[in-house]
Amino acid sequence: MKRIVTNSMACLLLAGVTFGMGVNTAIADDDAKIEARIGKWGTNCKNKVAERVNAPMSDIHVTLGATEQTSIDAGDITLDDLKQYGLSFNWEVGGRGGSASGYCNTDGQGNVTEFVQNSNGNMNSQSSSGDDEDAKIQRHIEKWGQHCKKRVAKKLGASMSDIRVSVGATEQSAIDAGDTTLKDIKRYGLSFNWEVNGRGGSQSGYCNTDGEGNIVDFNY
Repeated sequence: MKRIVTNSMACLLLAGVTFGMGVNTAIADDDAKIEARIGKWGTNCKNKVAERVNAPMSDIHVTLGATEQTSIDAGDITLDDLKQYGLSFNWEVGGRGGSASGYCNTDGQGNVTEFVQNSNGNMNSQSSSGDDEDAKIQRHIEKWGQHCKKRVAKKLGASMSDIRVSVGATEQSAIDAGDTTLKDIKRYGLSFNWEVNGRGGSQSGYCNTDGEGNIVDFNY
């Protein structure tokens, strides 16, 4: 009887070790796939920069957005999240031809769906449009609103197509009246209202961002 118990315990221990090794292998595999996508999609962004600002690839530096990098390191963004929502990259050009910076957003396949060039450089984009303050404010609203939308999707498991995000009514009125400036937005951030309507039901709440567009408060 004693030998049977010992053998049973040995089997259980072996099963536990095998399971643990399987879990660790799966996590390591996901991490490798995430890194591969960051590398490949970052190159897609780099190619888009070279195309838009006519810069040599050697002068272009692309990095994953700081907020997303932190979330990936913490395990808050998974491989499935990447496949569903894509990634955001910051880019910078520095060389004899001048300097420029901005960001690219990709979809879940790595295609660049949004390309933005900041106005603080001295290189012109081949397809740049108005860089006045109103345009800059609008770009901040769109990009930061997307951050809020992604947070809603992650928190509630909702489809992006079912989520509607808009800047808070009070802030929108202040922006329209010229009372809230680009400087104010960079200092205090923005507040967005969100609403989900889908087969799973309806829900609403808000996101607050800091002056860099990071979500600092999520309520529902």
